Amino acid sequence: MLRQLQSEDELRNRESVALGRCIDQLQSTVSRQRHRRHLYRALGPLFILLVLWIDLFAAEGAFKSGPNGKTFGADWAMFMGAAGMMRQGQNPYAHTALYRAEKQLLARQRLPNLKQQ
Repeated sequence: MLRQLQSEDELRNRESVALGRCIDQLQSTVSRQRHRRHLYRALGPLFILLVLWIDLFAAEGAFKSGPNGKTFGADWAMFMGAAGMMRQGQNPYAHTALYRAEKQLLARQRLPNLKQQ
């Protein structure tokens, strides 16, 4: 009789341990699903904004003719021209000097300039 009680207690202990493991696995699965849901809620709107931003630039025609003095090349030429002027000790806020530097930079890259003077 004592052996039977001990074996029943061991069986209950094993069952409770197995049940505890199942509960732990279920909780970790629920936690991972909750984490994934939060990740999608955070990154989903950012991804949508990125797609809309790219579509806006494509609809504007910014990517059609490649870089030039009218689209993104103008910013690149201005910043690179100003950096080159500073490196040479010149004032990057002098508009005519900066324009000449931009024009030379775009010409070296064989890119059309926005204004031709």
